[in-house]
Amino acid sequence: RLVIRNLGKKVLKRLNIVYGTEGFASRTYLWRGLLPFNETTTVTLPGKIDFMEGKNLFRVKLVGPNEHLDEWTDDNQSVTIFYAPPRLPADMVLAYRTNLRPAENKLIIRNQDSLVVYRRDSIGTVSNKRYMDTLHLQPGVYELMLSDAKGDGMEFWAEKEQGFGFLRMMDLDGHLLKNFESDCGKGIFYSFSVDPRYIWLEEKNPPVFILYPKRTKDNLTISYCLNRSATLELLIVSESGQKENYKFDKVKDGEAVLPVKHLGKGKYTLEAFENGFRRFSSRFTVEE
Repeated sequence: RLVIRNLGKKVLKRLNIVYGTEGFASRTYLWRGLLPFNETTTVTLPGKIDFMEGKNLFRVKLVGPNEHLDEWTDDNQSVTIFYAPPRLPADMVLAYRTNLRPAENKLIIRNQDSLVVYRRDSIGTVSNKRYMDTLHLQPGVYELMLSDAKGDGMEFWAEKEQGFGFLRMMDLDGHLLKNFESDCGKGIFYSFSVDPRYIWLEEKNPPVFILYPKRTKDNLTISYCLNRSATLELLIVSESGQKENYKFDKVKDGEAVLPVKHLGKGKYTLEAFENGFRRFSSRFTVEE
């Protein structure tokens, strides 16, 4: 989309818009309307946006207002830098864990033609549950959008009563493709492209951990996605150096609930180790 403003004396009735990504053939769109002096209008350009891997330049030029030469051409063109959306496989799993207020959230995916290819909202969705939805997408560009009606995301440290949720994209083998921040305010917007040639690389997709809540009186929950079956060790360390250890064998993707009331009031650190390698560290507080 672009915004045009008429700075000419006469009402603008038609305009040629030449646009395209550098390195690809440009296209022309004929705009028609009635745009008075100094007024603006938003134009949605048709067709998909071409791109190459990495950095791209998108150029727009306005030509022939009302089928005349423009007396001032310096403000009739613009260049925008954008980066190609990340590539993902055609077959994937959307792992969506609801918090205690799922009615506040709506999740949709649209294709490059703006058609909704996936939707999950409050209808048929219950609280505090993980949904694993398998997607089979055609090659192309997509937009994922998660909205939160209250603006406090799937998790917010100041609102423990809403619980916590998360959203992840995984391949069919359970490898992590994309993890989204749960403390996401009004929501998430994520563009991606589908490429059947996609190859998963471990170094670009490290394990993910979520610790909740950061302030608690009784229990602590840690959610994890390790990409492979492994031994998970959790180490709780107090400020005085006292330690408590938990070990889980042959785990891959799940949650562990740890009792912490007996530790007593104070600040602690939780560290997570995957097959002996330290992967995560976060502080939490036990309250009375």
